[in-house]
Amino acid sequence: EEPEKYEKHFSQYVEEDISGEDLEDLYKEVHAAIRANPVHEKKERSADYEKKNFKEVRLTYDQRKENLKEKLAALREEDDE
Repeated sequence: EEPEKYEKHFSQYVEEDISGEDLEDLYKEVHAAIRANPVHEKKERSADYEKKNFKEVRLTYDQRKENLKEKLAALREEDDE
C-alpha cells in the first residue's frame, strides 16, 4: 500500500536481500545456533554516551521562594514600562 513506509520499515531485510520466504529458514538457523551455544556474551559498552536523567531535581523551599520573587519582580518591571 505504501512503498515508502515498506522500504523504511524493512530496510535492513532489503539490504541483506532477505525475502519473506527466507525468514522461516533464517529463524531455524538462528535457533539452531542458539541451542548450540546458549551462553550470552556481554558486549563491552563504549564510554561515548551520556547518561540521561529524566527526573528533574526538586528545588528546595528557599529556591522556589527566590524564583517566585524574581518572577514577581520581572512582572512589576513589565507593568512599569
